[in-house]
Amino acid sequence: MKVISIVNLKGGVGKTVTAVNMAAILATEHNKRVLVIDADPQANATRFFGAQDAPATLCDLFAGRVTCYDDIVWQTQIAGVDIAPATIDLLAFDVAAATEEQGIVRMLSDLCTAAEEDSAYDYAIIDCPPGFTAVSISGIAASDDVIIPAKVDAFAMSGIDELRAQIAGVQRIGQGIRIAGVLVTMWHNAPVVTQGEAYLRSQPVPVFETTIRRTDKVDESTFARQPISDYSRWCSAARDYRDFVDEYLAKEVRFDG
Repeated sequence: MKVISIVNLKGGVGKTVTAVNMAAILATEHNKRVLVIDADPQANATRFFGAQDAPATLCDLFAGRVTCYDDIVWQTQIAGVDIAPATIDLLAFDVAAATEEQGIVRMLSDLCTAAEEDSAYDYAIIDCPPGFTAVSISGIAASDDVIIPAKVDAFAMSGIDELRAQIAGVQRIGQGIRIAGVLVTMWHNAPVVTQGEAYLRSQPVPVFETTIRRTDKVDESTFARQPISDYSRWCSAARDYRDFVDEYLAKEVRFDG
């Protein structure tokens, strides 16, 4: 099972949109079994998949109120995609980490190991919270690959440099972690965007060739709680997300092979 964390220190860059659409495309167009792990206390992926009323969540697993990862798995409306849902109570685990409670960083690794042992999924996609919190560290530490969605602006550029440094620290815990690439989101043909993208591509960090173009259809699809490839299959962002998944899978083959 390949574990992918979707990470950015900033919010509003398309992190959850990338996680849910990547999961849907892997399942529906590549016949993969995907577990989305919502590790963000904002629980946007949980609400997207309608799992906000799930009887048990990631918090219950972390707190020991349930003992098996499949006790919290919720089947989504998309065949082949399940979710481990979140609630705002995830914030408590950052408090626990601040008070030096043991085991926080290992929790998502343990969940993914159990799912892999059961051969339940081909991919786990972890939607990490913005900021470098205990839960996001746990997500990165559990991962094989890190994907960094980024809107092209000055704040994003500086944030990527900081995030790279933080990931390097986590790599001391899990040496197999790699940055699969930065995914440029909300791209549009404006000088500030094209110049910023060129600068980003000149930096020592991998950047996916595919960019996700800005369109109102993405926001509309989140209200409809549908993957963009279902909501508006031929809009620019839907085509871009399919191209991105194809590019990721091709890179995965080259890297693993």
